[in-house]
Amino acid sequence: MVAKRGQKKVHYRQSGKKEQISVIGCDNAVGQSIPPMVIFEGKYLNLQWTVGEVPGTYYAMSDKGWTQDSQPLDCTVFGPLKHHWSAICHEFQQKHPGMVISKLNFTELFAKAWLQALTPANIVAGVCSCGIYPFSRNGISFPDDGDSGSSGANLRNPSSHNATDGDHSVVASTLNTFTSKQIELFQTRFEEGCNIYNDKDYVAWLELNHPEAAPSNQTYSNIFA
Repeated sequence: MVAKRGQKKVHYRQSGKKEQISVIGCDNAVGQSIPPMVIFEGKYLNLQWTVGEVPGTYYAMSDKGWTQDSQPLDCTVFGPLKHHWSAICHEFQQKHPGMVISKLNFTELFAKAWLQALTPANIVAGVCSCGIYPFSRNGISFPDDGDSGSSGANLRNPSSHNATDGDHSVVASTLNTFTSKQIELFQTRFEEGCNIYNDKDYVAWLELNHPEAAPSNQTYSNIFA
């Protein structure tokens, strides 16, 4: 890229025509994933579009394209995926001036971003943060009262609480009894490093059993504020 010295805004060439290409991912709680499903806009699949694919990729066609929401992947995988994809596209356009990204080269470029983003660590973090495993009802996002249309991966505690700033020790002292299932769940969560601090029962259990791992007063107050 060449520009005049001191120029504040520098433009570069991007692909012209935009087409809808959807990608579906699937993973599990131990950090494994299966090859993606790529949905091209159109009626017939051109085998040239599959060159350089992630091995085992499955393909489908759609007249208007197709999209899907996947909460665990949204939390910790699709963000890094978009970052890597943007960097790879930028590098491609710098190395190949005048060329555009199309169905003919999409799969090969996307495979690089996919393999960088779909790491076991990212996958496990997403499953854990959403409360899928170890299971936590407090990791699931519920719509607010009167707002049945809200959705997303924002973590919040659906139950009410009486904690005020700095009084998490009071909460811990009043929640000093736990069921056997809770103890088993909390111990598993602690051993696997899935500390979900917006679960007040888990925080109370940490205060009693592993105070060195419990969040600070400020962190706890911010979670339930």
